[in-house]
This record gives sequence, C-alpha cells and structure tokens, in this order.
Amino acid sequence: MRTLSTEKNYPKVKWHSSFHNGWMDVVLSVPVFKKYMFENQLNVKFVIYIADDFFIHKFGVEDWRSMEKEEKEKHRENTVKIIDEHMSGNKASGRSLISPFFRDQNGNLIKGIEVVPIDDKIKDGSFLPDATAGNSEILFPMGVDPCLLGAGIPGGSGGGLNGAGSDKREAYTILSTRMPIRRIRTLEIFERIRDWNGWEPTLYGNFPNINLTTLDKNPNGQQTIVN
Repeated sequence: MRTLSTEKNYPKVKWHSSFHNGWMDVVLSVPVFKKYMFENQLNVKFVIYIADDFFIHKFGVEDWRSMEKEEKEKHRENTVKIIDEHMSGNKASGRSLISPFFRDQNGNLIKGIEVVPIDDKIKDGSFLPDATAGNSEILFPMGVDPCLLGAGIPGGSGGGLNGAGSDKREAYTILSTRMPIRRIRTLEIFERIRDWNGWEPTLYGNFPNINLTTLDKNPNGQQTIVN
C-alpha cells in the first residue's frame, strides 16, 4: 500500500503498520471474495443417477421400448422431480430413499437410483480465520485487545476469543492500567483552563474508572473507582 497522505506532514504512528504490512488489504479483500463467490458458485448438492433398467422394470420391457424419446425423457424428468421433492426442504430431514437393485445378464448388481452428494471443495467458513487473524493484527498495533470488541468467528473458537467474559474483564483491566499517562495529558488542558480562569488551584479533574467484578462479589458486576 502507498504511503499515507498524512505521513507527509506528520510522523508515522504505530497503527500505520497495518497498512504497510498488508493486513488491511487482507481484511478488506475477504468480503469482496465472499461476495463474488456466493454470486458465481453453483449451489448443486447432489447428482442423481437413474438406470434405464429402473424404467424397464417399472413400465415393462415392451412398453418402455415402444415409447417415444420425448415420452421417455418426460418420465425421467418426472422421476427426478419426485426425488427432489422427497429430499428437499426442512421436512425432508432424516428421510430415507428406497432404491431398487437389479441384476444384468451376467448377474452383476445394477443400482436403479443412486444419489451421490457433490463434494464442496470450498468449505463453509473458508477465509474467515484469515479475516479474524487480520482483525487481530490490526488491533494489536492500536493497543486494543481483540476480545474487547468481540473479535472472533461467530459460533467458532476464533483463536480463543469467544470466552465466557473473564477474558474481556481482564483485558479491560489491563487497558485501564495503560491509560494514566494519556489521561494526564488530556487533563493538562483542563488545568490550563483552570489557571487561566483563576479557579481554585485545588480543583482537579479525574476520570471515573469502572472496575469490573464477578456477580458473586458485586450484584451488578461493577464498581466505580475515581483515579
């Protein structure tokens, strides 16, 4: 990625590394890839094989052989439609399909109907771990623990980011311990205003800090501490 326009006038900051090392490009490319994958992929789950012996045994040898080509094709399509209706939809979950077996002149078994699932080479959730890793790599230079923002794969492990809540509590505590210097710099503005306006020199500004606890120690799970 090219140099950020702000870097021409201001020094580089640590979170700019996400632009230079390529993680920002990785995270932005995953939604685009997913979008076109859903638009262009074939959503076919099964291949249905129907042997001609199935129709011969169903209609009889003479009747089947005497049928016109168009009529035979109509029977084939109707059979596939019946199988689709039998296997598709929520109510089809757990259903069975009975397929007759026949033997040819040599005694070999012939499957009347065979339903073969198509192996999906692009599995569900592909590239989501890469996006999760990219999101974390972007947050690390910013000094933010990914679990504070709920980073992770919904329904998955997400690299241990889908915790029970203690991970967020400890991450918030660690983040709060890193804030004093920034808060002092922010309060310098208030102190300058105080001195300029002639307010009491004992008037100080502070930040309330929420100390997260567990419910067995505090019914509402938090305590307010001013530091």
